[in-house]
Amino acid sequence: MKKIMLYQMASMGKPTKYALLDDDDFDRVYEFATWYVHRDKKAAKRGEEKYYAVARLKSGGHKRIFQKMNRFVLGIGDPTKKVIHLNGDKLDCRKENLKVCLAGCIPRRRRKNKTGYRGVEINGNKWRARLLHEGKRCYLGTFYNKQDAARAYDAKALEIYGRLAILNFPEERIRRHEK
Repeated sequence: MKKIMLYQMASMGKPTKYALLDDDDFDRVYEFATWYVHRDKKAAKRGEEKYYAVARLKSGGHKRIFQKMNRFVLGIGDPTKKVIHLNGDKLDCRKENLKVCLAGCIPRRRRKNKTGYRGVEINGNKWRARLLHEGKRCYLGTFYNKQDAARAYDAKALEIYGRLAILNFPEERIRRHEK
């Protein structure tokens, strides 16, 4: 594993950061272009400080073209395919940390609703659990309390998304794997 230095873009006032790469990718990435650190605007809206690595390819006219390091490492040019960082660190561009999938296979990072749980809503005097996957609603049943509905959501989310699932009770996933 090697580190590659990322330079600041003119508009950024943050310190220089480093991206992680596999040894066999380092020379190819280093020689391709100058790499910059770029702030993830979607994460900033959620109140998170996350960055990713980009190379500025063209700066003609009003349009700038950027190449993300994670897509360059995997050789992904198809815009319908998404690259996910399994550990959540977008500056970790080692192949073992990257996964390619279609947009529908990525769980959406929505805020918890008024019930306090993802995928849970009130239905009369019971609680209904549901999940949205690839544009289709998947109803998981009605429950007498919202915690049971939240656990049903978690079970289905784990089944569909695996380790990428965003859970209501992530500590229970950790306890299951420790046994």
